[in-house]
Amino acid sequence: PSRFTEEAKKEQHPFAYLPFGAGPRGCIGMKMGLLETKITLLRILQKFQFKTCPETEIPLQLKSKATLGPKNGVYIILESR
Repeated sequence: PSRFTEEAKKEQHPFAYLPFGAGPRGCIGMKMGLLETKITLLRILQKFQFKTCPETEIPLQLKSKATLGPKNGVYIILESR
């Protein structure tokens, strides 16, 4: 979409999207929240193996709405390592 062009990014206010805020009044738990998210993702990747499910269409068909995503979803199987 046109809002992701370089020109549109230059026109966007730098604080248009700040999930934790910014400046002296920013969220004091930002670093901890991001670290916990990274650790959780790391543990999932360490403990499980990801495999495609037979219901997943290959090749993957994409749909374009607000964001780009799979048309009929992606089905995965998590197997314990």
